Amino acid sequence: KMRESLDGSVEIKGIESKTLDALLLYIYTEKLPASFNEIALLLAADKYQISRLAVICMQALGRKLTPSTMLTVLSTAHRLSHIPEARSLKILCMKYFAKHAEEITALKEFGDFTRNNVQLNRELILFIAPRSSGQRKSSGNGSGDDEPPTSSGGPPSKKRRFGQL
Repeated sequence: KMRESLDGSVEIKGIESKTLDALLLYIYTEKLPASFNEIALLLAADKYQISRLAVICMQALGRKLTPSTMLTVLSTAHRLSHIPEARSLKILCMKYFAKHAEEITALKEFGDFTRNNVQLNRELILFIAPRSSGQRKSSGNGSGDDEPPTSSGGPPSKKRRFGQL
């Protein structure tokens, strides 16, 4: 017999109990607790392929961006680039960075971010770097949107807008 059937419990590794409680609440009721860790719940929703919950978490993260949270949200959105809606969150973070660059680059975490996210840092720089005409560089995909450059060079995936981007 399996251990779980003998002791009546299942061990779930890699997820905190508060996050698991929020995940189960959403699964059973489609409701969320009054406060929860959006990034932890987003990662759990991705792990268990609960796409609607992932979108809800990304929307919440987009509405709550601050200079101190932007780098973590950006790297999480980049990490979850297989989710189409994560691309819009990534663009929102890049636009937020462009407006708050001085404050964000002064943070100790920015140094860690640049060392640990070389490719993403490159994308961020290329996104905000002015062209000779004073406009942001486009990704070269012909869409004219403020798109971060892509490694694949292919067309961007479907986008969902979060609030007022």
